[in-house]
Amino acid sequence: MSNEDQINKLLEERARLSSEEYSTKLLMNAITGVLGSSSSELYNPDLYEAITMQGRQMTRIASLLITNYFMGAFQQDEELHRKLGVSTERAKHLNLYELDLPKDASGKPTLEIYSNTDSVSGDTMVYLYENKTQPKELLIEELWNILRASAKDGNIYQDGDKEYIFIGNKFVTTPAFKEEKLTYDQISYLYRHKVTKEMFSIRAKDGTEVKVTADHSIFVYRDDEVIQVSPQDIKKGDKLIKLRK
Repeated sequence: MSNEDQINKLLEERARLSSEEYSTKLLMNAITGVLGSSSSELYNPDLYEAITMQGRQMTRIASLLITNYFMGAFQQDEELHRKLGVSTERAKHLNLYELDLPKDASGKPTLEIYSNTDSVSGDTMVYLYENKTQPKELLIEELWNILRASAKDGNIYQDGDKEYIFIGNKFVTTPAFKEEKLTYDQISYLYRHKVTKEMFSIRAKDGTEVKVTADHSIFVYRDDEVIQVSPQDIKKGDKLIKLRK
């Protein structure tokens, strides 16, 4: 079999697996959506949140395993080198710390590229702490334009109509809400894409407004606890979680 035939065969296999992956994801999201919708007879917020949290944990574990593999095991994996056509001698010198990669909370390089279809509009305000200086307040579209103008070619990735900008070694954090506590998470990359799904505009009494897609989770305070709900499931009287400053 020629190289061209092998490449075509691999492309066909990739297309088949992509279709299978998309179908499975669509079915799983549909089932989860039924559990998370208050209008459904199968509504179960505890089970819905358990599924969401399990998915996040699996993502973190996968990221850790992949990154750790390239911290030493890959350099010695001669069988994989042969399959990839990579020089083992060259692979032995791979050092993630010498690459311009995003860092996790401990400062360790990470190979994680994870994206979701949860989206906000370009006029969404974000708060950043760059290199532990005073926080900056700007629109996410403004942040995109700033990073896009200064990004190196290797830190920009195009996938169809999706575009990624990787932050690299810059120390940029943003406020995040985890387990009812405010934390500051490192930003690994920004992700821009066209949205064809339904968008919701959420406005609070104080004038605060945010525009999100239908599958974007919103933190609200209801019945003396903080819960995550979809935009369409927000009730009158819910209190939105927001930063005081």
